[in-house]
Amino acid sequence: MILTSLASRTGNLRGYWAWLSAFVMGAGCILAFAPFHFLPVLPVCLCVTVWLLDGCASPTPRQTARRTLAVSWAFGAGFFIAGCHWTLNAFVIVFDEYRWLFIFPLFFMLVALPAFFVAACLTARLFFWQSGPGRILALASLFTLADWVRGHVVFNGFPWNLLGNSLTAVPPWAQLASLVGVYGLTFLCVLFALTPALFADGRGVPYRTGRLTRWIATPLLIMMAAGAWVWGAHHIKAVTPPTEDSLAVRMVQPNFSQEYKKNRDNIVEMANSLLRQSFFPGTHPDLDSGGGPDDGSNGDSNGDAKQPTPPVVIWPETALPVYMEREPTLLKRLATYLPEGGRLLTGSARLNAGDPLGRSSNSLLVINDRGDIETFYDKRFLVPLGEYLPLRGLMRRLGVDALAWRGGYAEGTGPPVLPLGGLPDVGVLICYESIFTGDILQAGGRPEWLLNISNDAWFGDFMGPWQHFDHAVLRTIEEGLPMVRVANTGISALIDPYGRVRAMLGVNRRGNLDVRLPAPLPPTLFSRWGDIPALTISLLVLLLLAGTAKFTRPKTRP
Repeated sequence: MILTSLASRTGNLRGYWAWLSAFVMGAGCILAFAPFHFLPVLPVCLCVTVWLLDGCASPTPRQTARRTLAVSWAFGAGFFIAGCHWTLNAFVIVFDEYRWLFIFPLFFMLVALPAFFVAACLTARLFFWQSGPGRILALASLFTLADWVRGHVVFNGFPWNLLGNSLTAVPPWAQLASLVGVYGLTFLCVLFALTPALFADGRGVPYRTGRLTRWIATPLLIMMAAGAWVWGAHHIKAVTPPTEDSLAVRMVQPNFSQEYKKNRDNIVEMANSLLRQSFFPGTHPDLDSGGGPDDGSNGDSNGDAKQPTPPVVIWPETALPVYMEREPTLLKRLATYLPEGGRLLTGSARLNAGDPLGRSSNSLLVINDRGDIETFYDKRFLVPLGEYLPLRGLMRRLGVDALAWRGGYAEGTGPPVLPLGGLPDVGVLICYESIFTGDILQAGGRPEWLLNISNDAWFGDFMGPWQHFDHAVLRTIEEGLPMVRVANTGISALIDPYGRVRAMLGVNRRGNLDVRLPAPLPPTLFSRWGDIPALTISLLVLLLLAGTAKFTRPKTRP
């Protein structure tokens, strides 16, 4: 059989060939994520990796552990280098004099982040590697737990490109996030992708449970995948379109490049451009080339000079490189242009008098029709190096204390749900916060819609912005809430509670989108229980495997 022969040849690879194969498989997995969404690559890459792990079997546990460590590390290094290489873009854009600090993100991509895959594979290989479906269930459970730990440790967590994120490529399967969240999707993703590995083993070892177990497990997994797709497809059909009473919002994507924003001589021009784009769409002239690239139209994507201003206008994260509370002239102009009862929601640095280190906050400000800052939300999950300095004392001794913006931001403490004075309450996620599942919104009650403001100019213009956008899609499905996402250089979009994009402005385009919000769904299972179901299932599977281990060992010595 071709599959058996391929598995055996893969399992027999040793040394550099095994490591290189694992590295390529890890890198190949990234093709399943945005912007590619080529999901068929995932079964190939994960199955080959399992066969490589099968081949790590050795006469002694120590030797098995060494081989497993090498293979799993190579897989993790390939995965994170291919998926996160765009993080180096920030150093190229802003920190030219600190390019030697590439060593820090490279350390994380090559050592710290692959360690989670290493821990999962070592634990599976040494303690749970059972016959037939046992090793598949073990990896599904341990990859889920490893993803969860990665999302909660290492400088407050880095849940980027969780394996479950790849299922956004299949909207019906992505609906399962409303039940079990993205970590539950990781469990199902690994389980479904590894189904072909039931028919072949990298060692060619016969199992006691053998053929019967495989022919029982395989139809069950296929039925689970098909059932999940049918349920998700039915779930999506229950759509309530926006009505005339739905909240109207204007999303403004100015497309200012970081180089353009760094030049303080451009602040007045940027402010005027934002005002024209927000309140007189269709009339503003083209920005010069310093404003950043666009799609060639240089106009509004939804602009009409006669169109009235909606009650809510939204600007992106740090829309202007100023403290808005120190700009009374600009606030007065906003009071002139905003409709009665209207609000401008804008990202801005905010002076934080209560911070003992004198740091400002990365905030969302709510400005009313009188030009007053009515309320605000301070970002709570900050980006390491870009927004705060981990190991601050060491960084200062290295002379890089200016690396984070103006010495770094203060971490916010307030709830992320803001009242808008007669308008629907909003749950706020600033940039990086959209990658964290459940942790933020559950702290402040349930809003009626979500707002994610961002400046993805740091992310480059290829993989980074699209991967970031996919996280936002999953947050809407998990919470059952519509989301308005406004990003400086894109991607700005209206996403409904099923994760479907209703309107979008792509990367490196300038324009406006006038939209009406879809109605929120009732609270989802995930919004009530969070990660508990996914973690419980993973732990129960491991307990079951531990209890049945003695009945499913291979006939030959591993």
